[in-house]
Amino acid sequence: WDLIGSHCYNFVNVSLDFEDARDTCHKYGATLLIVRDEVEAHNVSSVARNRFVSNHYWIFNGKSKQLTFCSGMWQPNEPRATTDDVAVASNTRGRWALMWVRTNLPFVCRAPACPVDSFRCSDGMCLNRKWTCDGDFDCKDQSDENNCTDNVRYYKSSSGTFDTTNLPLSDYYQFTMEGQPGEILRIEFEAPLKIADSADSVKVYSGGPSVLTSDLIRDIRTSQFEKVIVFGKNHFLIIILQLGSAGVKPSVKASWKSDSEVSRNRTETFNVTNTSLMISSPYFNSSLMPGSFKMEWLLTAPAGQLIVLEILNNTFEMDARSEVYIVTNVGFMLKQLNSNKAVFISSTSNVTVIIKTDSGKQFFSAHVRT
Repeated sequence: WDLIGSHCYNFVNVSLDFEDARDTCHKYGATLLIVRDEVEAHNVSSVARNRFVSNHYWIFNGKSKQLTFCSGMWQPNEPRATTDDVAVASNTRGRWALMWVRTNLPFVCRAPACPVDSFRCSDGMCLNRKWTCDGDFDCKDQSDENNCTDNVRYYKSSSGTFDTTNLPLSDYYQFTMEGQPGEILRIEFEAPLKIADSADSVKVYSGGPSVLTSDLIRDIRTSQFEKVIVFGKNHFLIIILQLGSAGVKPSVKASWKSDSEVSRNRTETFNVTNTSLMISSPYFNSSLMPGSFKMEWLLTAPAGQLIVLEILNNTFEMDARSEVYIVTNVGFMLKQLNSNKAVFISSTSNVTVIIKTDSGKQFFSAHVRT
């Protein structure tokens, strides 16, 4: 975070689409930057020039399919007339342009600065540092008691391990992992994972830096004699062990990592020929079914040729909704009744296909050819 004036700014040098950029800022108790005036535009863009490779980054000065954009610090020929779902991005000179919301760009988060010798809660609240690790929850999200004992740890790492066998006996253990924005963390529990009785549980949360900002992904209440793999929703994972067996130390060993097959900004490029190739969602036809990912394929055929996209297996709705969608620039479509199977024929020699989900185990596969 950088202190500029009375606010702190986080220049996130990871390219995400507009919705993911906005949500990431919220996870840190901040907001996607709303540029207030020329002074802020100049100060922020001056830093962005040295931090970002991309010439543009997301800000939150407008998003709409229908809104008429007028006032602002626009680049030449902006804001242009469009019917696309667009949002405002700034260039590194502080001038704005409308960009398609599915475009992956770096972004800037902003939050009010805290006084000197303060602790900033994960939700953005400022707290006297003397009130941290005192056994009382003073932050609304309880983040002031994170990383205070061996049994409650916070790891800022995209990979690592933990083992409860070397920790002091307790009836409660919490391990929080924070990777990089855009990553999807997965955790693997070694076998055997022994649950002593019905009062014991291993719970996996994901979505934010605290349980209050996360969703319960998995609740394990019976012993597991094979390894257990759980995917998170984003770059946060929280593991909570609650024990009902007094005096019995748990033996839970696990490792976590960022999964290269699953992320929020994965893009693949293919040159399409008359030989059919398959594109598919991560871990398609596997027992490993992540519940959150975004995949983008950039398909290019020789000049003058069209691309045929045949949807084979699909649980996505093909209506370009905000979270579950497939996008193609097509000239013709054949769709099977009462099915998500379809054949798309492009109108140009280039096609972009995007699938994205935050809500359950979705899968997708398609054949692509000229």
